[in-house]
Amino acid sequence: MPRPDHAAGRAAEDAAAAALLRSGYRVLARNCRTPHGEIDIVAERRGTLTFVEVKSRRGGGSAGTPEEALTPVKLRRVARAAAHLAAAKGLGSSPREFLGAAVDLSPEGVPGAVRLVPVEEVR
Repeated sequence: MPRPDHAAGRAAEDAAAAALLRSGYRVLARNCRTPHGEIDIVAERRGTLTFVEVKSRRGGGSAGTPEEALTPVKLRRVARAAAHLAAAKGLGSSPREFLGAAVDLSPEGVPGAVRLVPVEEVR
């Protein structure tokens, strides 16, 4: 049986993918595994590949905000995974960007607000 936190994480990724679609992105892939780790969402907009790390937190919890979970260490791992994936798909020279998707969860794990955060704002 799936754990409740896994279901909430999946719901947060679904909410992030929907937010990307509303913002004009085309979702190409989800949960891409590489030797350097997993990329939550790979999207594209205007010829730019976008690699998205999704973080969610329940309001009022002790874990902080989703933005605080977008740490430099985590984002470096995503960048390494993205470079590997782009090279493996023959897209190594394609323009790319990195986003964090910060998803607020209710105490029951239901996604609420989604904020797309450019990585430059996180570092």
